[in-house]
Amino acid sequence: MAGQAAGQRGWDANAAPRDLGEALLLMEEREDDRTIAFERVRLVADKATIDAAHRLNEAVWELEWLASGREEGSASAWRAVMQTYLRALDDFHAATRDRLSMLVPDVEPRVVADVPPTLPPAEPDPGG
Repeated sequence: MAGQAAGQRGWDANAAPRDLGEALLLMEEREDDRTIAFERVRLVADKATIDAAHRLNEAVWELEWLASGREEGSASAWRAVMQTYLRALDDFHAATRDRLSMLVPDVEPRVVADVPPTLPPAEPDPGG
């Protein structure tokens, strides 16, 4: 939802379209879900995974603060915070895999893609 709000603010041309007010409302509603999920992690995870989950939560909050207007934002600020979020997500996944003793070779870190916005298909020429 933060990404959709960022899209409405003109910071992410590839964000799925959603009304800004609706995106902000859904963002608030999802906070409760994330809180419950974090408490479940704390219940069963080791310290490294809990620390990684905490850093992930902090990164999500930074995204939400920009998207909601709580903090001053821009396209470049959004990209920087999104990159921090993606690193935190990768770190959380790595900590979880370590905890579960899963061997996943050389998983590439996520990056913010420089992809031009998708344009709608051209309308056929009625005269030709």
